[in-house]
Amino acid sequence: MLALPADKIWWRPDEDSNSAGNLLLHLNGNVGQWIVCGVGRMAGSRDRAAEFSARGGPPAPALLSDLENTLAQVDRSWPR
Repeated sequence: MLALPADKIWWRPDEDSNSAGNLLLHLNGNVGQWIVCGVGRMAGSRDRAAEFSARGGPPAPALLSDLENTLAQVDRSWPR
């Protein structure tokens, strides 16, 4: 169950703010870039500007699934 209604994931209170969707895109991109690609030395790419400029995109379950997949990559890429 999500605390945020599905129709509000891409809502912004004003043009200077980010939506929850933007923040999930950014968190996923940041973890992927710095941990999976940086520490784990796995290949990857990122469009940081697009993380913040998006005004719509996948629904919350898809964004959370993407983040879960990235966190699974962290587990696989972390040096042992």
